[in-house]
Amino acid sequence: MARGTGSLGDPGRLIGALMSRPTGYGRSRSSRDDDVGLSLRPNAPKGATVLASILLTLAGLSQTILSIQAIDDLLARFDVTITPEYAWIALIASPLLLIAGSFFRGL
Repeated sequence: MARGTGSLGDPGRLIGALMSRPTGYGRSRSSRDDDVGLSLRPNAPKGATVLASILLTLAGLSQTILSIQAIDDLLARFDVTITPEYAWIALIASPLLLIAGSFFRGL
């Protein structure tokens, strides 16, 4: 069975794509800062990544350890229910998202 040339189904190709850095020919240095690729030197995560991490932390805390009435009201307003299992997952995912944002440029 032949594999497709454009598929990332092969784990080696997927890892290669994540580890590669775009070359950015013909662009200024400041525009290359937005490229996605693994960085061996940690960078500051993007603002959207930090905001998503804060929201995950607040939602997770509000549903597990500490009841935050404003967050509970906001979740109820948008008719979002979070089970305790998903709340713990949100608490775990929050710092992992920041770590990923530090090592993967553009995230």
